[in-house]
Amino acid sequence: MEENEHEQENQDTRGGREISLDEFFELLTEYTDVPPPFYETESGEPYQTCSKCGCSLDGEVEYFVEKHFAGNRAGEVPDKPYFEYALCKSCILGLGIEISEESRTKIRLLIEEVVNTDLFEKTFSMFPGQEDVDTQTTTCFLTCEPIDVSREYTLYGHFKGDKMVLSSESPRVIGAKGLEMFQQVLSKSTKDEMNKIFDIIDFPPELMEELKFGGPLLV
Repeated sequence: MEENEHEQENQDTRGGREISLDEFFELLTEYTDVPPPFYETESGEPYQTCSKCGCSLDGEVEYFVEKHFAGNRAGEVPDKPYFEYALCKSCILGLGIEISEESRTKIRLLIEEVVNTDLFEKTFSMFPGQEDVDTQTTTCFLTCEPIDVSREYTLYGHFKGDKMVLSSESPRVIGAKGLEMFQQVLSKSTKDEMNKIFDIIDFPPELMEELKFGGPLLV
């Protein structure tokens, strides 16, 4: 009797079948409308197509948006991103970016150090909802400090069609100090791998040397 009850607990009540781990997490995932900070700067609207392959970003298509803002010596707030892009999940996987074992270990240790603090627990929600979007887009994930918009920072989000995925990883913003922390744990080989992103985005030639990692890419 107890065994039958246990089996029923692992079944999708709608279809009478066991659900996969991905389906289980999908049931827990929350979504919200794409917030203005992630709108394409040129159009003033949510991204409609992938910056690489040009596929439509509607329906069930998963994609990621990143915007990088660069500070300046005058301390002025930039009116537009230094660069931005939207990449569908297929294009990101197609990049074949390989993170070295050394970098994986250092990234894991850095994240563990950050999230296992009282300040992080007080700042961010483990299961964020709509009410947490403002915090997650204005507070650095690695330092838990408010973003200084006159300095360098990167904004990142995960999307599905016309909705943004709400999770502990999306949306996320990392400020100047956090970007330095992140770059310091990356090996040279991993930085070279992450530079692949610049091969598929049509950046102005004069920006390319400045953008080579060094960059803040979180894909």
